[in-house]
Amino acid sequence: WEESVKEEIKASNFISRIALRDHLPPLIEDIIQIIRRLKDFEVIKDKEHYEEVSENCIQHGRQRSSFSGYTVDQVLREYIIFHRILTDVLMEEDAYTTEVGIVLKYTLENAMLFSISAFSISLQEMRQKLIAILSHDLRNPISTAYMAISSIEHNQEK
Repeated sequence: WEESVKEEIKASNFISRIALRDHLPPLIEDIIQIIRRLKDFEVIKDKEHYEEVSENCIQHGRQRSSFSGYTVDQVLREYIIFHRILTDVLMEEDAYTTEVGIVLKYTLENAMLFSISAFSISLQEMRQKLIAILSHDLRNPISTAYMAISSIEHNQEK
């Protein structure tokens, strides 16, 4: 997975291996728990069956938003690569079934939604903070310049 991500997602080459991989073990464990818990694969489409992936994926999205160069499509690409490689491994091990495929599909779709939502919210928060900082930092020089212009105009009127 890491090799494929590094090859397909250029921004991943600028983050540590630990930061790149840290969300995978919990995600795999969540998928295993979902598969073990479900007896009726007809209810697999219900959102509440995927709540355990939300926390890990939210952290993943927020983390990726803090790395320079990461975009929404690159975060999604990580999940697509993960799905592809996990499916290949399960097929090689003769452990892939229709039910497992359905669980993977819906789990990873929900994981992507949680992660992208957190990524977008985090970027919006950073933008708002940047605007607040810039407006605060520009307020004093602009006020000083305005006062200097007013003083010059007042002195010229006399």
